[in-house]
Amino acid sequence: MERFWVPLCILTVAGFTFNTSELIPIGLLSDIAGSFGVSEARAGMLITVYAWVVALMSLPLMLLFARMEYRRLMLGVVGVFVVSHIATVLSTGYYSLMVSRIGVALAHSLFWSIAPAMAVAVAPKSRRATALSALVASPCFSPTPRCGRRRGGSCSGSASGACARYSGGMENDVCRPRSACLPRAYGAVAKVSYY
Repeated sequence: MERFWVPLCILTVAGFTFNTSELIPIGLLSDIAGSFGVSEARAGMLITVYAWVVALMSLPLMLLFARMEYRRLMLGVVGVFVVSHIATVLSTGYYSLMVSRIGVALAHSLFWSIAPAMAVAVAPKSRRATALSALVASPCFSPTPRCGRRRGGSCSGSASGACARYSGGMENDVCRPRSACLPRAYGAVAKVSYY
């Protein structure tokens, strides 16, 4: 086995972990809302704010840390990621949970700004495309959010196609695309039943 596979595997597992961390709260919205005594819409703001932080902070953070060595920067990013997740577990209120999720989002935005360059840097010239492909493919194996709550064999809340999209089209035990779960198309408009 060539030496570059070890750091590449570590990066790939990290990519899987970062994306799993991003997607899991989508499937837990009802549980989060119930645990913190807020509406599902307000709990959904955790996901919205996360997405906005990643979108808005990726470039500024990348520019801010552009001169830092990748290895040290990646260790710092993973450190912020771990500390933010510990803060998430210890959160006692909605706002402390929001702050901890913002920490995770900041780590996420920096990770995906530097991980592709690191994957290419560790690989020999003839294997750079393979290294980048392995890293980028890792999120495809992240667990998918649930398609609402399944009751009586049908999915409520959202169409199963969303789960298929998040899982890269792979079926899993969390949400299997089934015809009973998919909306039926009437003309150009699809209707989704909410049970």
